[in-house]
Amino acid sequence: MTKEGGTGYVGTIFRIDRSGLLTTIHTFTGDEVDGALPVARLIQGSDGSFYGTTPGFGSSNRGRVFRVDTAGSLTTLNTFTGSDGGYPVAGLVQSSDGSFYGTTSGFDMAESGNGAIPSAETGTVAPRTCFFLHLIGHPRTAVLHGGLRDWKGIGGQVEKGAVKPTPAARFRPRLNREAIATVDDVVAGITRNDTIVLDVRSNDEYEGRLNDASGCEECDRLGHIPGSVWVEFSELTEGRYRIKPWQEVQARLAQAGVTPDKTLIPY
Repeated sequence: MTKEGGTGYVGTIFRIDRSGLLTTIHTFTGDEVDGALPVARLIQGSDGSFYGTTPGFGSSNRGRVFRVDTAGSLTTLNTFTGSDGGYPVAGLVQSSDGSFYGTTSGFDMAESGNGAIPSAETGTVAPRTCFFLHLIGHPRTAVLHGGLRDWKGIGGQVEKGAVKPTPAARFRPRLNREAIATVDDVVAGITRNDTIVLDVRSNDEYEGRLNDASGCEECDRLGHIPGSVWVEFSELTEGRYRIKPWQEVQARLAQAGVTPDKTLIPY
């Protein structure tokens, strides 16, 4: 299997013969009925079919166990719900009784696994919080589009004072290594055709005319990383509150060469 690539960019299952001829027999789609980003090896069962796991997606986004035959026909055997575990990253083993055994890597933050992050603006604070939660292993988060302005716009009430949160005892932080890039990743990326280093600061900062858009005189931000391309974050939003329609966002990113088949490293 591959963890990435394919028409859905989220992994494939392939067959390769002794002469080196490779054939893709299944492409993961990443939707709620298919899996994505497989990391564990396949094993062949006693029935001749192959068995494996994906750590995410499926109807609950907590991973699943599947069977695939040599023609590429894939069947989901189990979708994890959180209460029975989630995010399997290890392979399966088959015992002498024909059953398969495996492990999961953890639970969601809560059994529902959902979280919405409100903010006065859609701009930067809420998305950064959303990214941080994804970084520590909680991918099921969402930013409130339009922020508190839109919430109030529909007549939503706002409370004042402290709120005592309900602890989520089942959450176990785990680093999502793929969510961050090291300096070495950037150095390698700027020489690759399948990777884009994306500068999202102001054009004045990118071109070296202004040290820091926030007015920080001590910040050394003049210029950009060689080989990086520029799309200012504010070009993708409508003011401070809403993200532009997807078609406009996609068109602007495409102008900079950003397409779904590329690895993207923004800074």
